[in-house]
Parts: sequence; structure tokens; C-alpha cells
Amino acid sequence: MLTFDDAYVSDWVGADSLFEKYGAKATFFVTHLHHLDSSDYAGLAFLQGRGHEIGCHGLTHADPIAYMDSAGIRAYLVNEVDAALSIMREKGFEMRSFAFPFGNYTDELCDSIHARGLFMRGADYNKTDIFHRKLRPFDELDIFLTKKDQSLATAMGIDSVYNNTMALIAPGIERCRRDSLALVVYAHRISPSGGEYSVHPALIDSILSAGSARGVRFPIFSNR
Repeated sequence: MLTFDDAYVSDWVGADSLFEKYGAKATFFVTHLHHLDSSDYAGLAFLQGRGHEIGCHGLTHADPIAYMDSAGIRAYLVNEVDAALSIMREKGFEMRSFAFPFGNYTDELCDSIHARGLFMRGADYNKTDIFHRKLRPFDELDIFLTKKDQSLATAMGIDSVYNNTMALIAPGIERCRRDSLALVVYAHRISPSGGEYSVHPALIDSILSAGSARGVRFPIFSNR
């Protein structure tokens, strides 16, 4: 499952032909809704019309933990979750999934969002740390959907900042084929120009090609 965060709508629309090449679908978790203009919403509508999923990433990308520490869970749900869902649904988008900004959540917040009928996505990081441990191949990580009714999944970043190469990603794709699981990954921009929070189209192409060669599907996030 390929997922993308924030509001890089022009990048996402530009990559549609790459997804189409492999019959793949993706999920785009949108935030900063008040900064989107009519062309952005038109681009999101185009993507939804092409069979991709538009999901919710909060109204302003506020950190859930910091927001709840300051104002409480009810304020976060009303101002960041419900407000965003209302805006997007009024504009004709089917909102079935929610990605936590910064990957942060609590059990209570998960329960509240699950009660709204949404599938949820967290985030993981595969960076080297102070102990200089090596990056691990994706088949060794807890970033798979294992049950059709699983409401919360953790995704691994594939932006350039994480340095996750195809050599690390490919074992995860193979595990999808072998064990009938769904591997969940996320990125932000799709651009050959570089930048920490961007993924090169060539890496997306390699992932799609490797999956297609193994008979792996690329469904939207809410497709269980």
C-alpha cells in the first residue's frame, strides 16, 4: 500500500501515469486544507476519480499529542479531525482513512477515530541511531496489515531522508507475496529534484515493477 502525506497535489497528479502503468492505486492523506486552492481540490478530485483514495491527515497537521496535552482530546477531535472530515466530505471526497500527523497517537485517540468509521495509519522510521545499527530490510519490520479488519497499521517512510533502498524494500514485497500480507509505506513529495521529504519517481517505479513481477496488488489503504 503506497501512501502519501500532506498537500503535494501537483506532484501526486503528475505521478498518476506512473501508477497507471502498473494498474496501481495509492492513498493521499491531505492536510493544510485552508491553504489549498481550487486547482488543488480539482487535482484531488481527479485522483479520486482515477480510483485513488483521498484520506484525512488533520486540518492543520497539528501534532496530536502536543495538541491534546494543551487542549484535550475533545478539542483535537473537533478542531483537527471532524473539521477536516466535514470540509472534505462537503467537497465530495469519500473519507474512510486517517493518517496521524507525525505518526503520533494514543489508544484513546485511536478508539475515538475508529468510532468514526475510519481506518488509521501511523508511521515508523528506519533511520540509523546513536548505536549505529544498520537499517533493516522491510520483511523484519512491523509494517504489515495482517488481518482484513485491522483498523490501525504502521507505515515505513520511503522518502530520501530514510535512505530505504530497493535492497531493503524488496524483501517486504516478497513477504507480501509469500504470506498474503499488505506492506504499508509512506512518502510526501514525488519528485526527481531531491529533498529530504521526497521520493524519486524511479524508486516508485522500482517498487511497482517488483510488486507486479511477483503478482502483488497495490490497493488503496481502506481496501481490506
